[in-house]
Amino acid sequence: MQGNLGSGVIQTPTRVCYAYGARYTYDATVVLNDNTVRITPYADAHQAMVRHTVATTPRGTQVEFKDRLGNTVHRLRVTEHHKELHMVAVAVMDLVPWSQAVPELALSTARYPADAEEFLGESPLINPPDMLALARDIVGRTEGLVAAVDRTVMWVYQKIEYKKGVTNVTTRAETVAMLRQGVCQDKTHLALGLLRSLNIPCRYISGMLTDQAGDTHAWIEFLHPTLGWLPADPTKGRVAQLGLDYLKLAVGRDYTDVPPVIGSFASSGSGRLDRVYACVLTGRRDLTIDEAMPLVGLDMREAKR
Repeated sequence: MQGNLGSGVIQTPTRVCYAYGARYTYDATVVLNDNTVRITPYADAHQAMVRHTVATTPRGTQVEFKDRLGNTVHRLRVTEHHKELHMVAVAVMDLVPWSQAVPELALSTARYPADAEEFLGESPLINPPDMLALARDIVGRTEGLVAAVDRTVMWVYQKIEYKKGVTNVTTRAETVAMLRQGVCQDKTHLALGLLRSLNIPCRYISGMLTDQAGDTHAWIEFLHPTLGWLPADPTKGRVAQLGLDYLKLAVGRDYTDVPPVIGSFASSGSGRLDRVYACVLTGRRDLTIDEAMPLVGLDMREAKR
């Protein structure tokens, strides 16, 4: 089975609206809630940002900035006392699917810029040298870069059973290789480790499938010396051309670089994530925070109690 390596068909932009919502509940009053979030879509040549907004209820202060990898990050700080926090993001995007045919080139001749080095080495959940023997077994005598990516991605797609409940966000790529089970995040980490062991720079992508509301997704991008970062999905068995089915939120070395929300709160009680939901809407030109709240199952009035 071979991945799709591109058709060369030129496609026009498609306008979509994105909404993300999360509800956190607490056993006692919270006097300070401080979070760093990556819940705004990534802006690049294939995802043109028209507008975006992030808000919380209760309201607080926020600072927006780009991290070193180009992810849009918001620091959200709420000091109004509360027992429930709603976090909402909306964006209007023009999606331009990558559709150029991918030229093959020899692995031995591939050369990359210096800033690709961090996507070749070890990261918190991936140690490429541990993957080298398996990677060599998978690619065999393959000499081409694109062919090596295709064989690796398709092997993970076919050999790693998709199964929830056997791993968590701290599961390492080596463990996934032994278990032969996991979810999209695990398949992505394993593919990253295998490809990096072959000296192919690749990075972790967090995002969602545009036709699968509610769920987040993960896949990879590998670096092609002449075309730049190209996508591949080891969960779906797709290489290079993902069409309009994917919306990218953030990029990193592995999941530890791009959790959607990380933060802390001050309270005498415990707290929990009660609900998270995301969706992509086609056929409309704009979306406001107020319009997004019911779409993601939230009600601003509840958080004020």
